[in-house]
Amino acid sequence: MNSSDPAAANSFSPFIPAEREELTVRFYRGERMVRYGEWVMDLVELRRNEILYLANGTATPAALLEATQRVIGERGSMNHAAELKDQIKEVEKELWYRGERGDHDHAGIKLKWTVDHAAAWRRGRIREYQFVAEHYATEVVALLRLASKDSKQAAS
Repeated sequence: MNSSDPAAANSFSPFIPAEREELTVRFYRGERMVRYGEWVMDLVELRRNEILYLANGTATPAALLEATQRVIGERGSMNHAAELKDQIKEVEKELWYRGERGDHDHAGIKLKWTVDHAAAWRRGRIREYQFVAEHYATEVVALLRLASKDSKQAAS
């Protein structure tokens, strides 16, 4: 990641109330987002120095969480294999829907889904990851503060 890139600074925007409500309902229903908690924590551990840098030395929970959400937005993926499987499931649903209507051009349907929906699907998944990071804010902040203390002790 290039932290001096102006676009990088704007890779996270706060959730609007309707978006937060929808994500909260989906999270508590157990719709796939529960598994993202582990992925978020793995990312925090792996990218902790970058997150701490983006927080500009501020150890407030809000700054650490926002920096984590920015890194998630810039990274764009947490688990490539699982995401690919999920996208394939979405394409298969589209193939089924269209097949029920008599459209059996699988290559064309796949291409159209990719053009029409892939980018929005990716943005939605990133927002889910950012939401889960917020849900696990206490754990995220604790891990980052521990990492910050460890690096300060190693430097002294």
